[in-house]
Amino acid sequence: MEKIKINLLPIEFTKLQVEQLKFKKVQLGGAVVILALVFLSISVIGLRFLQSKDISKLQNQLKQTEDEVKGLQNHEVSLTVLKDRLNIITALTTLPSKQRSIYSLISSITPPSISVNSMTVDKNANVILSIVSPDSTSFADYLQNLTSSDKNEDQILQVVVDSISRNKDGSFRVSLKVRPK
Repeated sequence: MEKIKINLLPIEFTKLQVEQLKFKKVQLGGAVVILALVFLSISVIGLRFLQSKDISKLQNQLKQTEDEVKGLQNHEVSLTVLKDRLNIITALTTLPSKQRSIYSLISSITPPSISVNSMTVDKNANVILSIVSPDSTSFADYLQNLTSSDKNEDQILQVVVDSISRNKDGSFRVSLKVRPK
C-alpha cells in the first residue's frame, strides 16, 4: 500500500527549499575545495621550508668542500714545485757532469781545518768559494792542493784569490775563483 502524500505547503515554498538545498550543496562543495586548497598550500609551504633547510645544508657542505679543494690545490702546487726540484737534483746527482765532478773534487781536497762558507758552481763549472782558514799555513796548504795537478787530478786550470781579509780572532776570510779545464 502506498502512502498518500499531501503537500499543503505552497509551491513557492517548495521551490525555495529546493533552491536552498542546491545552494547548501554548492556551499559545501566550495568549502571542500577551499579546505583542499588550504591543505595543499600548507603542504607546499612546509615542503619548501624543508627543502630550503636541505638546500642550505648542501650549500654549506659545498662551501666546505670548495675550501678543502682550494687548500689541496695549494698543497698540489707546493708538491709539484718540490717534485720538479727533486727531479732536477736527481738529474744533477746521477748524471756525470763537469759541475758535479769539480764540486766533488774541491770538497775532497778541502781539509777539515778549512771552513767553507759558500761554494757556487755555475753552468760552465766555474767555482766561487768563500772560505775561512784558521791560519796562513792551512790556507797556503789548501791553495797548494788546489793548484797542484797531482792533487786536483788535472781538472783545475786556474785559481784566483779574489779577496783576503784577517778577522779579529786571527783567522783568514778568503774569496776564491776556480776555473776548471
